[in-house]
Amino acid sequence: MFIKKFQMLSFGLIVLLLSGGLSSCATLQQVLVDIVTPELTVVGSPSIVKAELPFIGSGEVVVRVPMEAYNPNAVGLELTAVDLDLFLQERKFADGIFEKQFTIDANNRSRFDLDVSVPITTVLWEWQTLTGLAAGAPTRVTVDAGVTVQAFDIIKVSAKTRIFDAIVSSQ
Repeated sequence: MFIKKFQMLSFGLIVLLLSGGLSSCATLQQVLVDIVTPELTVVGSPSIVKAELPFIGSGEVVVRVPMEAYNPNAVGLELTAVDLDLFLQERKFADGIFEKQFTIDANNRSRFDLDVSVPITTVLWEWQTLTGLAAGAPTRVTVDAGVTVQAFDIIKVSAKTRIFDAIVSSQ
């Protein structure tokens, strides 16, 4: 009799522990579903950091975009990619994918530089806009970006949204 009661008690404890464990899994799943994509902002003016002609160099111009990612979640996230489109005067100038992984702690901010490569043919096509920008002429600069983050080995991708839209001038 004692053995039978012990077995029933053990079975009851196992059921109780499993049901508590399953509810913990459900809570973890809910946390993953509720993860908010980090907010990206441009924290300075994009600048040209490299320009090389074809046959002499890479045939591209590299534009550096200083950015900040804010993680509003209660858990840390790994930012694994940023998919970016850069527009000058409302015309697409460049696109690029940033694939350097780094951690954004919970409720915290991280800054990073995103380098965007622009083919020299695009630079030539937009020469007037670029020389005006370099001379200080007011130029509308717009940046759209989407991010890929990872938490608990689950990957989440966000749609592109406008993160920067301003008239930029060096004057």
